[in-house]
Amino acid sequence: MCLVCSPEGKYIISGSFDGDMKLWDIASGREIRTLHGHRGQIRSVSFSSDGKYAVSGADDGTLRIWNVSTGQWTAYMQNSDNSKWLIFNSDGYWDSSAAGGDLVAMVSGIDCWNIDQFAVVNNRPDLILSGLPGKDNAFIAHYKNQYLKRLKKLGFTDSKNNPDEKLVSRDYHVPVSVITSAVTDKKFTEIKYTLSDSLYNLKRYNIFVNDVPLFGTYGKEISGTSAALSDKIELTAGINKIEVYCMNEKGTESYRAFITAEYKGKSPKPDLYYIGFGVSKYKNSNLNLGFADKDAKDLADLYVSMKGSYGNVYIRTFLNEEVTIENIRNARDLLKNAKPDDTFVLFIAGHGIHDKDREATYYYVTHETDIDNLSKTAANFGLVEDILQGIGPRNKLFLMDTCESGEVDDAVSDGYLAMADSRGIKSRVIDKRGFAVKGKQKKESKRSYLLDNDRYIYNDLVRRSGAVVFSSSKGGEFSYESDKIQNDYFTKAVIDALRGNGVEVENGSVSVDELRKSVISKVAKDTDNLQHPTVDRDNLFQKFGFPVD
Repeated sequence: MCLVCSPEGKYIISGSFDGDMKLWDIASGREIRTLHGHRGQIRSVSFSSDGKYAVSGADDGTLRIWNVSTGQWTAYMQNSDNSKWLIFNSDGYWDSSAAGGDLVAMVSGIDCWNIDQFAVVNNRPDLILSGLPGKDNAFIAHYKNQYLKRLKKLGFTDSKNNPDEKLVSRDYHVPVSVITSAVTDKKFTEIKYTLSDSLYNLKRYNIFVNDVPLFGTYGKEISGTSAALSDKIELTAGINKIEVYCMNEKGTESYRAFITAEYKGKSPKPDLYYIGFGVSKYKNSNLNLGFADKDAKDLADLYVSMKGSYGNVYIRTFLNEEVTIENIRNARDLLKNAKPDDTFVLFIAGHGIHDKDREATYYYVTHETDIDNLSKTAANFGLVEDILQGIGPRNKLFLMDTCESGEVDDAVSDGYLAMADSRGIKSRVIDKRGFAVKGKQKKESKRSYLLDNDRYIYNDLVRRSGAVVFSSSKGGEFSYESDKIQNDYFTKAVIDALRGNGVEVENGSVSVDELRKSVISKVAKDTDNLQHPTVDRDNLFQKFGFPVD
């Protein structure tokens, strides 16, 4: 048992072997409240400085913060290497790292569900933070707006197309998806499946093949309480994992119905598609960079050199003044004839920045961008990500050579820039020296929480494109380029790896896993640990690589 006295000396909290904590009044010796939550022996307890909250750690692997007056708690846990974390509270709300859903399930009695199924309703970092001490209202408002943005994208809106929380429900009733038959004929499998809900109307459904959605991120609309459907699915070589799911009008997903289908034949020689955007010369010359356009072109040249290993190689680059909202919107036309066996690489280089709007919308800075009017002149990042949605290729790699440095504290920014200057490298950063239009520079408060993208609440977009998303730097870091190498360090490391330099080549190709490992290591080394590339989203099931001559 462990004990702690409150700061003002009025109360004692005791933690026991059975996982319960008890709050005692010292003067009377009376038990005031039992705090239930832990599922293992409590090892430590303490009070907050104001005595309103208590913190405990236990053998169940959670750290819990308790509201002493109400008994409500918030728990935190992480895996052994700190790569995944989960936070949840006594009201059933949760948030996690991007893949944190692997850590836990939701239970009610003997029923058990993956937490992903209730993400629309229960993934609420704003409500969790509201119940913790030291509340940051701007922080909370940001996550509330992320939640509302998710509702709007899923179609939970009122008559004026505003997100409407009343349309989603917190009951733990789930719709049902069932694959009733699957017949494989050479390279195709025809599946028949039923979707149903005994309480609510259905809203949408989707099919995933090797974790790649066939109908885009949000699937197809559906109505009524049941449907019997069929689809013919083209297979790729080897084992294909096929899943079907639906969502009801309350925002709850079904379990994914699951089968596998194998194609043992020889697939046709695949094609390679590459679309690259790179801006070094902007309409506002204060934003100019050195090598972003060259990065996009150098990668294009590299992929052209792989032509002998593919049926065809299709290349489209947009450089400098060609990087416009309209060209980004139309770029996916290159992929209209692409097939499941093909590989698609999307590359962007240049500036990225968060707007000052409620949602802190992230924009890719196009050639004509007016920094004071981002919503009309820059490319909403969702527009860029749409290129990955609903296309034929299941091998999809998104390379992002941008950074989000607009929210880095000025003192930290100055420190990074000074270190970079001392090493003879230049940052790709929109900062107080290059970002503000002359005569309009002003002090802006920094929203450092925008740099923490490793949260489930951001999973609205690329999580379900099935793409591997590889970024040039972590949130809060800059991306660097150099006159010596005539590239950004990230792009140069990608090119070197795809040429087979310093990587493990198996069966004549470099896998995406090996590419990732090599680039992360090389960029950190070459920039003296100023820049650390990171995989923002991954597809662990879809394995692919690139040929090396």
